[in-house]
Amino acid sequence: MAAVLAKDVFVSNSPYFRKGKYTCPKSWLPCYIPLREGIHVKNDSEVLFYFWRKVSDEGVWYEWKVEYTDFNTGKRETTELQNENGESYFMSMPPNPDEIKSYI
Repeated sequence: MAAVLAKDVFVSNSPYFRKGKYTCPKSWLPCYIPLREGIHVKNDSEVLFYFWRKVSDEGVWYEWKVEYTDFNTGKRETTELQNENGESYFMSMPPNPDEIKSYI
């Protein structure tokens, strides 16, 4: 599977997709993005979902939080940061030096 982000910029989860100027074959990894505690909002509430892709030498993880208007209080609330430092979900992905050189 691949997606065209710009004229010659692609992302793909296939190491065989090497078309265009820039590709990132390990960019798409399935991940589950749950909340530790459910939130209750009204039908017309604005809900903002923030997430960050984090990377280390060992792999990749996402951190996220949600901003919403609480159904009962009407106050704007923000959840705690979820999966901080990959504590619950971490995708091990040691870098392949030969592959990294191909993008430079």
